[in-house]
Amino acid sequence: MELKLNRKGVGEILRSPELRKVALDRAQKIANASGEGYAATSRIGSKRARASVFTESREARLDNAKRQTILRNVGAGR
Repeated sequence: MELKLNRKGVGEILRSPELRKVALDRAQKIANASGEGYAATSRIGSKRARASVFTESREARLDNAKRQTILRNVGAGR
């Protein structure tokens, strides 16, 4: 059996609003686990939907720099 992917269809799925919501939900879980001063955002890029977790305050930036808070909480997004 041979499987041939429809590249256009796969691209549409990767850029879909539904996938953007899934990515944002996971990023929000990571931000929530990281604590106050962390937030999440998402966007649809040229090839796929993506989400980011970032610091919003000086205290959170210092905390993340010292403790790698975002990286340590990646598992919360699963």
